[in-house]
Amino acid sequence: MNDSELSFLRQLLTTPGPAGFESQVQALWCERTRPFAETVQLDVHGNAYAALNSSAACRVMLAGHADEIGLMVMAIGEDGLLKVGAIGSFDCRFAPGTPVQIMSANGLIDGIIGKPLRSEDGDGGDERPPRIGQLWVDIGALDREDAARHVAAGDPMVMAPTCRSLLNNRWATRAADDRVGVFMCSEVVRRLAGKPLKVALWSVSTVQEEVGSRGARSAAFRLDPAICLVFDVVHVSDYPTADVARFGDVRLGRGPVLVRGANANAKLNGIIEAAAREAGIPYQISPVPTVTYTDANPIQMHRGGVATALIKVPVRYMHSATELFSLDDLEHATALAAATVERLDGEESFIP
Repeated sequence: MNDSELSFLRQLLTTPGPAGFESQVQALWCERTRPFAETVQLDVHGNAYAALNSSAACRVMLAGHADEIGLMVMAIGEDGLLKVGAIGSFDCRFAPGTPVQIMSANGLIDGIIGKPLRSEDGDGGDERPPRIGQLWVDIGALDREDAARHVAAGDPMVMAPTCRSLLNNRWATRAADDRVGVFMCSEVVRRLAGKPLKVALWSVSTVQEEVGSRGARSAAFRLDPAICLVFDVVHVSDYPTADVARFGDVRLGRGPVLVRGANANAKLNGIIEAAAREAGIPYQISPVPTVTYTDANPIQMHRGGVATALIKVPVRYMHSATELFSLDDLEHATALAAATVERLDGEESFIP
């Protein structure tokens, strides 16, 4: 990746945007994508769209979700501590001691998730993971009145940004899920701009995936695509305690992951695999015997059905304060998505 691509990726990874509050991420995406697209649009739901060759009869949709998991201020205690609720599937095991940023009317307010005292009797106390109702956020306020001058009930928050370069071209960051997919949605448009496409390409940075793929539903209704490629992340099994039986044999640095199962059209997968072989792009397979709990779910079931497939980037420590992924995997995933769209002629049959 060049410096411009890396700078855009870093901006995506450090811009806050929990489900329902993605507008800053979408503005960044639109600014980056607009020079390469025929049109860039936003809808009332907050989805961002970019199109190439939009007059072609066969519409192809790309989808990566802009939102991330987070918390919301539910109430302010007399002591100035904030009671919180979860936005999305927030993993409380990683919560105590985690720095957060609250998106308030006064700008970003720093805080930290509190940690209960251990027992003083030497038995270690209750070591079970806390539940969401047992968490609080400390912004350093003296009391309720002091806290209320800075934050309000309903303010969202995300884990504080971390974006570090590690060995072997790997990055550690919050919100890799799914800002890597949002990056791909923009980058595919950039790479295909000016190419003689045979299909209409609509790339969509969707909203509210973490609370039920709500943006994907409205975007699919608006576009009514025949084909959709969904970009997301996937658990890996290359670290201690990982469950290979649950997630398959998926490893960092071995390329993007294709899903095999009910949520992916087998013929579309065949086209993607052929594109990978022709371009010499490594890829992995993730068997998923049920639904994937991604934007692919509602898009696949739109109207009479959409030929849907997933291209996923392997990620360690998903839904924690710091997720880890390989830039090489992301580059290969982006190249594979672009190569796949170039192969489509709009005349394919995806009937099993």
